[in-house]
Amino acid sequence: MTVRNIAYVELYTKDKISAVEYLVSAMGFIRVADSVEVDRSSVLLRQNGVQLVVTSGWGTWRFLDQYGEGVADVAVACEDVAATRAAAVRAGAAVTDSPQGNPVVTAVGGIHHTLVPASAGTAAGAPPGRSWTATPGAPSTPGGWLRRLDHVLVRLPAGTLADYAGFCGDAFGFDRTATRRLGLGGRSVDSAVVRSRCGRAAFVLSAPVPGGAGAGAQGDPSGLPREGEGPGVPGLAFLLDDDPSAAENGLADRDAWVHHDARGPLVQSVVRPPLAGRAFCLQLVQRRGSETSGDAGIRAVYESPERDRVTVR
Repeated sequence: MTVRNIAYVELYTKDKISAVEYLVSAMGFIRVADSVEVDRSSVLLRQNGVQLVVTSGWGTWRFLDQYGEGVADVAVACEDVAATRAAAVRAGAAVTDSPQGNPVVTAVGGIHHTLVPASAGTAAGAPPGRSWTATPGAPSTPGGWLRRLDHVLVRLPAGTLADYAGFCGDAFGFDRTATRRLGLGGRSVDSAVVRSRCGRAAFVLSAPVPGGAGAGAQGDPSGLPREGEGPGVPGLAFLLDDDPSAAENGLADRDAWVHHDARGPLVQSVVRPPLAGRAFCLQLVQRRGSETSGDAGIRAVYESPERDRVTVR
C-alpha cells in the first residue's frame, strides 16, 4: 500500500489560458502536452520532477462553484495500486473510479487522490488514462529551477488533524514526523507533517484548534472557517536546487523566511498566483541542510489572504 511520490497535481480553473501563462512565465514550467475530453480540456506542464495539470471545462464547474479555483487532485504513485485502494477503504475512505479508469480516493474539501502505478508517476510519463497530444518541440523532461514538489499543504476542519494524519498512515503508509502548535492570525493552529517512507511525498497538515482564540472566522470561536478558508489544498511547495542560480531565479526580488533547525537553514518564499475564489499560494523552498518544512506556508494560509508577500522574519 506504500505511496512513493506525488505523480502530478491537477488544478481546476475558469481561465486555463491565464493560469498556464502564469505558471510558464512566472514559475518556469514548460507546456509539454494537451488533452481534450468531452467535458474538459487539460494542459500538462512539466519542470524537472514536477508535473502540473491545468484543467477547465463544464466537467469542473461543480467543483469550481463549491470550492473555487485551485487544486482538485493530488495523484499519488503507488507500489501496488490495488493494495493502496484496499487500505484506503479499510481506513474509511470512499473510493471510486475516474473516467480514465483509475481508482480515486476522496479526501477533504473536494480534493481527491488518483492512484497510479509508481512506474506511471515519473516525470517522463504523462498522467495515465488520457489521450495526450505532445506539444511540438517540447522536451520530454524539461529542466528549470524547480527540482520537485517538496510538500503539499492540506488544511483540515478544526479538531481533525490527528484523525487525518492517522488516515494518511493507514491508507498511504505515511509516517508522522513532526507536530507543532502555532499562534497565527490571532488563533491557535495545530500542524503535523506526514511523509512517505522514501521521503518523496509529504503533506503538511494544519487545522484550527477547536474553541481556541479565533478558531473560526475572526472574532468568532465557532470553528467556522473564514470565507475562502475551508478544507482543501491551499498551497504547493516546490523545492529549489541548492546552487546559487536557482536561488537567483526563485528567490531574487522576493521576501523570504529563514527557518533554522539542527541541520541548517531552510529558506522559504511565498507567492500568490492569480486564482480566484480560494486563498491559494505557491511556496519556494531551498534546503540548506534543513529537513523540516518550516511554517511560512501555514502562516500564509491562515494570515491575511490579501497579503501578496510574506515578510522577512
